Amino acid sequence: MATPDNIPSLMIPMWGEPLLVPNTAVAEVIGFVDPEGDADGAYLGTIYWRGLHVPVVNLEAEMPAVDALSRSARIAIFNTVSGNKKFPFVAVLVNGIPRLSHITEADLHYASDEPEELLPGFQARVMLGQEVARIVELKALEKMVA
Repeated sequence: MATPDNIPSLMIPMWGEPLLVPNTAVAEVIGFVDPEGDADGAYLGTIYWRGLHVPVVNLEAEMPAVDALSRSARIAIFNTVSGNKKFPFVAVLVNGIPRLSHITEADLHYASDEPEELLPGFQARVMLGQEVARIVELKALEKMVA
């Protein structure tokens, strides 16, 4: 159970460093579905999920070409935070099934003492124990498909 000091979070496997997000940010993780439409940069197209067309984005340069994805590839459906009725969800290509972690402020530390240049869609690189993870900037995900 969540307490003010304990945030249920998901560590989501990627091809590079895993993503760290609050549990409530993710609506569902589904098996890989080939996105339809014209891919453009990080935008991979859309999938049909629960009666909605959901845009799919790629957050990683390390990700293999879509046709070379492994069987572990999944799509994480993220809830948007801006109340955008056109895009209430944004999907992210991920490399496996997330694991639940209960995080406290004391568990997290910046991965570097120096300011880091982050790829679009990320807020910070952190250390969680011995593992480096990237915190997703949810508003930036929405901007990638707007």
